[in-house]
Amino acid sequence: MDRLLEWLSNRQLVEEGGFNGRINKLVDSCYSFWQGACFELADIALKGNGNLNGEYLFNQEAVQGYALFQC
Repeated sequence: MDRLLEWLSNRQLVEEGGFNGRINKLVDSCYSFWQGACFELADIALKGNGNLNGEYLFNQEAVQGYALFQC
């Protein structure tokens, strides 16, 4: 699970804010949706509930900015 979360976290690009699927690929709205959802699924798997305390392993505001303004 640690390696999965590390991989997911490393897929978010700083400049664009969204997620890509592989190294050296552009961000994509589909990847941003599914990889963002994986963080919530990991919280459920590890803690038995979703992210209730608002601590994210990715920059949530950056993803929202990408999804709202770049797509």
